[in-house]
Amino acid sequence: ALPGVHVQVLSAAGRGDAVAERQTDAEGLAQFDGLPPGAYTLTISTLGYGFVRRALAVPAAGPVTMTIALSEGSGAYREAV
Repeated sequence: ALPGVHVQVLSAAGRGDAVAERQTDAEGLAQFDGLPPGAYTLTISTLGYGFVRRALAVPAAGPVTMTIALSEGSGAYREAV
């Protein structure tokens, strides 16, 4: 489990604006309640690990559970303030 990982849900249409953001909890979990059904992009990022981008399809009924392994990596990270 990896706490403090930045998880973002982006709209799949248009510019890919952020719909929701969370930090993973002590158990490495991030939960997004109330997302309307549809297609999204999920991004996961934290220092020391490779950036992850995954397609996310939210159905009209039922939860979606995803387990995503992060790979250690060294990339160029920039933070905009």
